[in-house]
Amino acid sequence: RLQYLDAELNALTENSLVFWKSSNTTSWSQQGFNSRNSTANYVELSVINDFSRWTLSSPGNPLPVTGLVLSGRWKNNASYLSWTTLAEYNNDYFEVERKYTNENDFIPVSRKNSAHPDGNSQTPTAYNWIDPTAVSNRGTIQYLLKQFDRNGQYKYSNMMNHHCKKYNYFLPSPFL
Repeated sequence: RLQYLDAELNALTENSLVFWKSSNTTSWSQQGFNSRNSTANYVELSVINDFSRWTLSSPGNPLPVTGLVLSGRWKNNASYLSWTTLAEYNNDYFEVERKYTNENDFIPVSRKNSAHPDGNSQTPTAYNWIDPTAVSNRGTIQYLLKQFDRNGQYKYSNMMNHHCKKYNYFLPSPFL
């Protein structure tokens, strides 16, 4: 049973969610489902015979980007962000969103296009971005990546928190 939050649906229809499986985070295969409950927010699949990476998505809709994890560090009074994708399928761009502790909502602060002209790659791709407008005296800074497909659908990365200190490395928080 895999439970999810409504905020994680990213425009997917709950009644169409099925399991997807990968042993290498590069190629994914649709595994179906046995039951799902959109009120209790879960999808179930029985008789799983091996350990693998699992996710939920719509049938015929593999993840557009695999292996996406956001990380970074504070250096020279700026946030240095980096992320890597293991594979990309019809990836259009990433929107970098930022929020300070005293703010309620994330706001877009930058856009980074896919490094691949057609949005497709089967090899790891590294991305970097510097946020020179980040302010160190406003408390914890949180970042998210909002990854957009060429069809306009989007998915979020992990959320990253950090406190601004000289040479402070910051790590991802748990996935949304």
